[in-house]
Amino acid sequence: MAFETLAKPKQLDGVPISYPAKASFQSRAAAFGLLDNLRPQENIGGARTRQIKQSPGLAALENLLSQAMSIKPEGSGLRENNYEKLLPLVQGLQCTSRDIEALSFIIEKYAPKYREDALVGLFFSALMNNSNESDFSLFVQNSPVPLEILGFRNNKNISINGDVGGDLGYLMECGSIILQGNATSHIGYGMESGTIEVFGSVEDNAGYFMHGGSLTVNRNAGIYTGNSMQNGNITINGSCGKGAGHNMYGGIITINGNAGARLGYEMNGGTIIVNGNILSFSTNIKGGDIFQFDRQIVKGGKIIAPPQNRWY
Repeated sequence: MAFETLAKPKQLDGVPISYPAKASFQSRAAAFGLLDNLRPQENIGGARTRQIKQSPGLAALENLLSQAMSIKPEGSGLRENNYEKLLPLVQGLQCTSRDIEALSFIIEKYAPKYREDALVGLFFSALMNNSNESDFSLFVQNSPVPLEILGFRNNKNISINGDVGGDLGYLMECGSIILQGNATSHIGYGMESGTIEVFGSVEDNAGYFMHGGSLTVNRNAGIYTGNSMQNGNITINGSCGKGAGHNMYGGIITINGNAGARLGYEMNGGTIIVNGNILSFSTNIKGGDIFQFDRQIVKGGKIIAPPQNRWY
């Protein structure tokens, strides 16, 4: 996927977009259908340059990564199967969090061998999940391809600097993921517990099939935020595209900016709170509650009051 640095869009589906004060990065406009491509924004944490010294631990990880990328994947949709194929490589491995951090700094040297099945992201996930240490930092600004499925089945505390691909925190079990950058689609897919905080923007289906935990996006989100959400909390501190709360059954979605069209599309339960303007409701809300500016406008799936937008 391509990325580019762009000015903040002023509208989403015709609704003005609000931005948190003193934000240090640009919004993700393509998630709203305003742009065709997305490029990493300026490094939120500042540019990182570091001389990496070779160590026995790093050399061992590079060798294992080469082996991982030679594995024949079973397909991009079979994440669990591909992850299980990687586990024999890392089980019993003696490496430190600093070795894993160092590998992330030099990941660009393996870019010509990247596979679309995201084995590299799964490899990092397996390394961290099977480590005796609990805290990790990854620096992926130099990766020409955003790593996908980082934090798969996560049970650690991970800090990531740079933009990432889709499925961040896929089936996350516990722990935390802090992303100083942007992410593409389906972050927090099926997460059970823990916290994910993104200091940039995200694309579509954030919190898809989420069962618990909390997900915070400090910029904007694309379409269908909270799609099929079962429980947990999602907070979007910017604005959302259309269809937020699509097919959700439980949990809470808080949108501190504006919401696009078809809010609550096929919503079955749960609560949506919008502290900004609403472009339109879905005509097919089956259950749940929606509030706008502390005023309930949908109760038990029935619209009881129209949105009261504050156009500005």
